[in-house]
Amino acid sequence: ARVTQTALKDQKWAEEANALRVIFVCGNEPADQDKQVSLEDVSADAKKAGVIVNTIYCGRADTSEAGGWRNFALQGGGAYANIDQNRT
Repeated sequence: ARVTQTALKDQKWAEEANALRVIFVCGNEPADQDKQVSLEDVSADAKKAGVIVNTIYCGRADTSEAGGWRNFALQGGGAYANIDQNRT
């Protein structure tokens, strides 16, 4: 969540109303591992800024961690993808 929060604050985002603003967040650990930054708050900030948050979980799709990444994408108005790095 912190990387998303930092991107929302530090990146220069287009100001035009119809501009496409997208973030892709990837990881192989729990999406909510940073307990100081809430996914719900970051998602709300992204929506307020008109930024779509997409996530890619790198690991098995049948884990609870994958569900956390899926939920983060849903809260951020984006899409979720899964890449199992242990499969060909």
